[in-house]
This record gives sequence, structure tokens and C-alpha cells, in this order.
Amino acid sequence: PESSGTGLKIKAIETFAFGLPLVATTAGAMGADKPFMNHFVIADSATDFATAVLELFTNEPRRSQLVEHAVQWLQTHKEKSKAELISHLPLPDKGA
Repeated sequence: PESSGTGLKIKAIETFAFGLPLVATTAGAMGADKPFMNHFVIADSATDFATAVLELFTNEPRRSQLVEHAVQWLQTHKEKSKAELISHLPLPDKGA
């Protein structure tokens, strides 16, 4: 669990990419929270964190739902990032 920091957390992206459910503190999920698509669990206290992890171990439908939403979020993020990058790159002249 991370309690401070800035920017997109690679740990969150890696978790989504591996198809795993994510339990994170608010700081640990920073950058992976917009748009929120119900794709992870926020737990800012040790008790809430342990409770969330135990729930995901025992509640397969909830775990599967989080993973499905995380994969969708990651795809959306990838497409948005790619479009943003392309918008800043000069395109070659196709007539040349």
C-alpha cells in the first residue's frame, strides 16, 4: 500500500495488464482513477485493506467483475493515450 506520491502508478497498470484485481490506497490508485469504471477497490486503512483483499479471495464474482472492468479501463486508457500522442506528432506527407 502506498500512502503518498504523484502521477500514474505503474503498479496499478501492471496489475490491470496481468488481469488481477487491484486493492489500493487513494494515493496508490492515483492516475488510474479517471474515469472511474469500478475497476479497483480503495482501502485507505489497514483494516479496510485487509477486508477488501479477503473479500476478493472469497468472492469470485466480485473479483471477476473488477478484472473485467480493469481490462476495459486499460483498453480505454491505451486508446486515449495513443490518440493524444498521435495528435502531437507530425504526420508524414502522403503525397511525397
